Amino acid sequence: MEHQSPCSEFAVITSTLEGGDNITRISAMNQTVVPLTMGVSLPDAVQLHRLIASLSSILCQSHNNITINRVARNTLKAIRACIINARMMDPLAHYNALKAINNCWEDEAFGYILRDPVDLRSLTVQAQQGALKILCACLPRLPGNVNDMRCVVAFVSLLTSVHTDIVCGCADALLSLSPFVPGFACAITKAYYNCLSKTPPLQIDNVITVLDRLRQLSSAIKANSDVDNVAICVLRALVIRDHVLQQKILDLAVDILNPRNVENIVQLVRNEMDPTVTNVEYRDMLQKTIDACYIKYLMG
Repeated sequence: MEHQSPCSEFAVITSTLEGGDNITRISAMNQTVVPLTMGVSLPDAVQLHRLIASLSSILCQSHNNITINRVARNTLKAIRACIINARMMDPLAHYNALKAINNCWEDEAFGYILRDPVDLRSLTVQAQQGALKILCACLPRLPGNVNDMRCVVAFVSLLTSVHTDIVCGCADALLSLSPFVPGFACAITKAYYNCLSKTPPLQIDNVITVLDRLRQLSSAIKANSDVDNVAICVLRALVIRDHVLQQKILDLAVDILNPRNVENIVQLVRNEMDPTVTNVEYRDMLQKTIDACYIKYLMG
Protein backbone atom coordinates (compact mmCIF):
# COMPACT_ATOMS: atom_id res chain seq x y z
CA MET A 1 0.00 0.00 0.00
CA GLU A 2 1.33 3.42 -1.02
CA HIS A 3 2.39 5.62 1.85
CA GLN A 4 1.35 9.26 1.93
CA SER A 5 4.35 11.55 2.35
CA PRO A 6 3.66 14.25 4.93
CA CYS A 7 3.13 17.65 3.35
CA SER A 8 5.36 19.14 6.04
CA GLU A 9 8.31 17.07 4.80
CA PHE A 10 8.03 18.54 1.30
CA ALA A 11 7.54 21.99 2.83
CA VAL A 12 10.88 21.68 4.64
CA ILE A 13 12.57 20.45 1.45
CA THR A 14 11.13 23.34 -0.56
CA SER A 15 12.21 25.89 2.05
CA THR A 16 15.74 24.53 1.80
CA LEU A 17 15.66 24.77 -2.00
CA GLU A 18 14.51 28.37 -1.76
CA GLY A 19 16.99 29.57 0.85
CA GLY A 20 19.81 27.08 1.28
CA ASP A 21 23.31 27.02 -0.13
CA ASN A 22 24.29 24.71 -2.97
CA ILE A 23 25.30 21.82 -0.70
CA THR A 24 22.04 21.82 1.26
CA ARG A 25 20.07 22.26 -1.95
CA ILE A 26 21.67 19.20 -3.52
CA SER A 27 20.89 17.22 -0.35
CA ALA A 28 17.28 18.45 -0.39
CA MET A 29 16.86 17.51 -4.06
CA ASN A 30 18.16 14.02 -3.35
CA GLN A 31 15.69 13.80 -0.45
CA THR A 32 12.95 14.57 -2.97
CA VAL A 33 14.00 12.02 -5.58
CA VAL A 34 14.52 8.99 -3.32
CA PRO A 35 11.00 8.77 -1.84
CA LEU A 36 9.35 9.53 -5.18
CA THR A 37 11.22 6.70 -6.91
CA MET A 38 10.09 4.42 -4.06
CA GLY A 39 6.45 5.18 -4.75
CA VAL A 40 5.78 7.82 -2.11
CA SER A 41 2.86 10.04 -3.10
CA LEU A 42 3.30 13.52 -4.43
CA PRO A 43 2.52 16.49 -2.17
CA ASP A 44 -0.73 18.40 -2.63
CA ALA A 45 -1.16 20.67 -5.67
CA VAL A 46 -0.12 23.89 -3.89
CA GLN A 47 3.01 22.38 -2.37
CA LEU A 48 3.86 20.64 -5.65
CA HIS A 49 3.63 23.93 -7.54
CA ARG A 50 5.96 25.58 -5.00
CA LEU A 51 8.41 22.67 -5.23
CA ILE A 52 8.53 22.85 -9.04
CA ALA A 53 8.91 26.64 -8.95
CA SER A 54 11.88 26.41 -6.59
CA LEU A 55 13.54 23.81 -8.83
CA SER A 56 12.91 25.99 -11.88
CA SER A 57 14.61 28.91 -10.15
CA ILE A 58 17.64 26.76 -9.34
CA LEU A 59 17.78 25.44 -12.90
CA CYS A 60 17.75 28.93 -14.42
CA GLN A 61 20.40 30.22 -12.01
CA SER A 62 22.82 27.29 -12.15
CA HIS A 63 24.15 27.45 -15.72
CA ASN A 64 27.73 27.58 -14.48
CA ASN A 65 27.33 24.86 -11.84
CA ILE A 66 27.16 21.56 -13.69
CA THR A 67 26.53 19.47 -10.57
CA ILE A 68 23.55 21.38 -9.18
CA ASN A 69 22.14 21.85 -12.68
CA ARG A 70 22.25 18.08 -13.28
CA VAL A 71 20.66 17.29 -9.91
CA ALA A 72 17.89 19.85 -10.48
CA ARG A 73 17.12 18.37 -13.91
CA ASN A 74 17.06 14.82 -12.52
CA THR A 75 14.74 15.91 -9.70
CA LEU A 76 12.32 17.50 -12.15
CA LYS A 77 12.43 14.37 -14.33
CA ALA A 78 11.59 12.20 -11.29
CA ILE A 79 8.69 14.48 -10.35
CA ARG A 80 7.45 14.47 -13.94
CA ALA A 81 7.53 10.66 -14.12
CA CYS A 82 5.63 10.48 -10.82
CA ILE A 83 3.00 12.94 -12.11
CA ILE A 84 2.52 10.96 -15.32
CA ASN A 85 1.94 7.78 -13.33
CA ALA A 86 -0.36 9.46 -10.78
CA ARG A 87 -3.66 8.12 -12.15
CA MET A 88 -5.71 9.32 -9.19
CA MET A 89 -4.41 12.87 -9.42
CA ASP A 90 -6.90 15.68 -10.08
CA PRO A 91 -6.90 16.27 -13.89
CA LEU A 92 -6.43 20.03 -13.59
CA ALA A 93 -3.62 19.68 -11.06
CA HIS A 94 -2.07 17.01 -13.30
CA TYR A 95 -2.15 19.34 -16.33
CA ASN A 96 -0.85 22.36 -14.41
CA ALA A 97 2.04 20.42 -12.89
CA LEU A 98 3.22 19.02 -16.22
CA LYS A 99 2.87 22.45 -17.82
CA ALA A 100 4.92 24.00 -15.01
CA ILE A 101 7.72 21.49 -15.60
CA ASN A 102 7.61 22.12 -19.34
CA ASN A 103 7.94 25.82 -18.56
CA CYS A 104 11.06 24.98 -16.56
CA TRP A 105 12.75 23.45 -19.61
CA GLU A 106 11.71 26.43 -21.76
CA ASP A 107 12.90 28.97 -19.20
CA GLU A 108 16.24 27.21 -18.95
CA ALA A 109 16.68 27.34 -22.73
CA PHE A 110 15.61 31.00 -22.70
CA GLY A 111 18.30 31.62 -20.09
CA TYR A 112 20.91 30.11 -22.39
CA ILE A 113 19.84 32.43 -25.21
CA LEU A 114 20.24 35.45 -22.95
CA ARG A 115 23.44 34.22 -21.31
CA ASP A 116 25.31 33.46 -24.53
CA PRO A 117 24.92 36.41 -26.94
CA VAL A 118 25.63 34.33 -30.02
CA ASP A 119 24.31 35.30 -33.43
CA LEU A 120 21.42 32.87 -33.81
CA ARG A 121 21.85 33.05 -37.58
CA SER A 122 24.97 30.92 -37.19
CA LEU A 123 22.87 28.02 -35.89
CA THR A 124 21.28 25.31 -38.03
CA VAL A 125 17.78 25.97 -39.32
CA GLN A 126 16.41 23.44 -36.80
CA ALA A 127 18.17 25.23 -33.95
CA GLN A 128 16.84 28.58 -35.18
CA GLN A 129 13.31 27.14 -35.21
CA GLY A 130 13.84 25.91 -31.66
CA ALA A 131 15.13 29.31 -30.54
CA LEU A 132 12.11 31.04 -32.07
CA LYS A 133 9.78 28.60 -30.32
CA ILE A 134 11.49 29.30 -26.98
CA LEU A 135 11.31 33.07 -27.45
CA CYS A 136 7.63 32.90 -28.35
CA ALA A 137 6.85 30.68 -25.36
CA CYS A 138 8.84 32.61 -22.75
CA LEU A 139 8.36 36.29 -23.65
CA PRO A 140 4.63 36.40 -22.72
CA ARG A 141 5.51 34.83 -19.34
CA LEU A 142 8.58 37.01 -18.84
CA PRO A 143 7.67 40.32 -20.55
CA GLY A 144 10.28 42.27 -18.59
CA ASN A 145 12.95 40.74 -20.83
CA VAL A 146 11.84 42.98 -23.69
CA ASN A 147 14.08 45.58 -22.02
CA ASP A 148 17.03 43.19 -22.18
CA MET A 149 19.02 44.08 -25.30
CA ARG A 150 20.26 40.47 -25.54
CA CYS A 151 16.68 39.34 -26.04
CA VAL A 152 16.02 42.01 -28.69
CA VAL A 153 19.26 41.16 -30.51
CA ALA A 154 18.35 37.46 -30.48
CA PHE A 155 14.93 38.12 -32.01
CA VAL A 156 16.29 40.51 -34.65
CA SER A 157 18.99 38.02 -35.61
CA LEU A 158 16.20 35.59 -36.49
CA LEU A 159 14.38 38.30 -38.44
CA THR A 160 17.52 38.64 -40.57
CA SER A 161 18.08 34.91 -41.02
CA VAL A 162 18.97 33.63 -44.49
CA HIS A 163 16.18 31.07 -44.14
CA THR A 164 12.88 32.45 -45.42
CA ASP A 165 10.79 30.11 -43.23
CA ILE A 166 12.52 31.46 -40.12
CA VAL A 167 12.02 35.08 -41.19
CA CYS A 168 8.33 34.52 -41.96
CA GLY A 169 7.75 32.65 -38.70
CA CYS A 170 9.53 35.37 -36.75
CA ALA A 171 7.62 38.14 -38.56
CA ASP A 172 4.30 36.44 -37.81
CA ALA A 173 5.37 36.03 -34.18
CA LEU A 174 5.70 39.81 -33.96
CA LEU A 175 1.95 40.13 -34.44
CA SER A 176 1.06 37.49 -31.85
CA LEU A 177 3.58 38.63 -29.22
CA SER A 178 2.95 42.37 -29.38
CA PRO A 179 -0.37 42.38 -27.43
CA PHE A 180 1.17 40.37 -24.59
CA VAL A 181 4.60 42.02 -24.38
CA PRO A 182 4.29 45.82 -23.95
CA GLY A 183 7.01 47.71 -25.79
CA PHE A 184 8.03 44.69 -27.85
CA ALA A 185 7.01 46.08 -31.25
CA CYS A 186 8.81 49.35 -30.54
CA ALA A 187 12.03 47.70 -29.36
CA ILE A 188 12.16 45.32 -32.33
CA THR A 189 11.38 48.08 -34.83
CA LYS A 190 14.24 50.24 -33.56
CA ALA A 191 16.70 47.36 -33.58
CA TYR A 192 15.61 46.01 -36.97
CA TYR A 193 15.80 49.36 -38.75
CA ASN A 194 19.17 50.08 -37.14
CA CYS A 195 20.33 46.75 -38.52
CA LEU A 196 19.05 47.66 -42.00
CA SER A 197 20.84 51.01 -41.93
CA LYS A 198 24.17 49.35 -41.11
CA THR A 199 23.97 46.11 -43.09
CA PRO A 200 22.42 46.22 -46.57
CA PRO A 201 19.92 43.33 -46.94
CA LEU A 202 20.69 40.50 -49.29
CA GLN A 203 17.17 39.05 -49.56
CA ILE A 204 14.76 41.88 -50.40
CA ASP A 205 11.65 39.70 -50.28
CA ASN A 206 12.34 38.73 -46.67
CA VAL A 207 12.83 42.38 -45.70
CA ILE A 208 9.53 43.29 -47.36
CA THR A 209 7.79 40.60 -45.29
CA VAL A 210 9.20 42.03 -42.06
CA LEU A 211 8.45 45.65 -42.98
CA ASP A 212 4.86 44.74 -43.80
CA ARG A 213 4.43 43.11 -40.37
CA LEU A 214 5.99 46.09 -38.62
CA ARG A 215 3.62 48.42 -40.42
CA GLN A 216 0.71 46.33 -39.12
CA LEU A 217 2.02 47.18 -35.65
CA SER A 218 2.24 50.92 -36.31
CA SER A 219 -0.52 51.71 -33.79
CA ALA A 220 1.38 49.93 -31.00
CA ILE A 221 4.62 51.65 -32.04
CA LYS A 222 2.94 55.05 -32.18
CA ALA A 223 1.50 54.60 -28.68
CA ASN A 224 4.95 53.93 -27.19
CA SER A 225 6.76 56.74 -25.38
CA ASP A 226 9.90 55.99 -27.41
CA VAL A 227 8.19 56.53 -30.76
CA ASP A 228 10.24 59.67 -31.57
CA ASN A 229 13.49 57.69 -31.42
CA VAL A 230 11.89 54.91 -33.43
CA ALA A 231 11.02 57.39 -36.19
CA ILE A 232 14.64 58.49 -36.41
CA CYS A 233 15.82 54.87 -36.64
CA VAL A 234 13.24 54.15 -39.33
CA LEU A 235 14.34 57.03 -41.54
CA ARG A 236 18.02 56.16 -41.18
CA ALA A 237 17.25 52.99 -43.12
CA LEU A 238 16.64 55.13 -46.23
CA VAL A 239 20.34 54.53 -46.97
CA ILE A 240 19.08 51.31 -48.59
CA ARG A 241 19.07 52.03 -52.30
CA ASP A 242 16.00 50.02 -53.17
CA HIS A 243 12.89 52.01 -54.06
CA VAL A 244 10.43 49.36 -52.90
CA LEU A 245 12.03 49.23 -49.46
CA GLN A 246 12.42 53.01 -49.32
CA GLN A 247 8.72 53.46 -49.98
CA LYS A 248 7.82 51.03 -47.20
CA ILE A 249 10.18 52.84 -44.85
CA LEU A 250 8.53 56.17 -45.64
CA ASP A 251 5.06 54.64 -45.26
CA LEU A 252 5.86 53.51 -41.72
CA ALA A 253 7.32 56.92 -40.89
CA VAL A 254 4.01 58.54 -41.86
CA ASP A 255 2.03 55.92 -39.92
CA ILE A 256 3.84 56.70 -36.66
CA LEU A 257 3.53 60.47 -36.93
CA ASN A 258 2.27 62.32 -33.89
CA PRO A 259 2.04 66.02 -32.98
CA ARG A 260 5.40 65.83 -31.18
CA ASN A 261 7.50 64.24 -33.90
CA VAL A 262 5.89 65.46 -37.13
CA GLU A 263 8.19 68.46 -37.63
CA ASN A 264 11.26 66.36 -36.90
CA ILE A 265 10.19 63.68 -39.38
CA VAL A 266 9.47 66.28 -42.07
CA GLN A 267 12.91 67.79 -41.55
CA LEU A 268 14.61 64.41 -41.75
CA VAL A 269 12.81 63.61 -45.00
CA ARG A 270 13.73 67.04 -46.38
CA ASN A 271 17.35 66.36 -45.56
CA GLU A 272 17.12 63.39 -47.90
CA MET A 273 16.18 65.75 -50.75
CA ASP A 274 19.77 66.80 -51.10
CA PRO A 275 20.63 68.52 -54.40
CA THR A 276 22.97 65.63 -55.12
CA VAL A 277 19.97 63.26 -55.16
CA THR A 278 19.18 63.21 -58.84
CA ASN A 279 16.95 60.14 -58.94
CA VAL A 280 13.57 61.54 -59.95
CA GLU A 281 11.57 58.61 -58.59
CA TYR A 282 13.20 58.86 -55.16
CA ARG A 283 12.74 62.64 -54.96
CA ASP A 284 9.09 62.18 -55.89
CA MET A 285 8.66 59.60 -53.08
CA LEU A 286 10.20 62.01 -50.59
CA GLN A 287 8.01 64.92 -51.69
CA LYS A 288 4.86 62.80 -51.43
CA THR A 289 5.86 61.80 -47.91
CA ILE A 290 6.33 65.45 -46.90
CA ASP A 291 2.93 66.26 -48.41
CA ALA A 292 1.36 63.38 -46.48
CA CYS A 293 2.89 64.71 -43.24
CA TYR A 294 1.48 68.17 -43.89
CA ILE A 295 -1.96 66.80 -44.69
CA LYS A 296 -1.98 64.53 -41.65
CA TYR A 297 -0.89 67.05 -39.02
CA LEU A 298 0.63 70.37 -40.07
CA MET A 299 -2.44 71.42 -42.04
CA GLY A 300 -5.00 69.49 -39.99
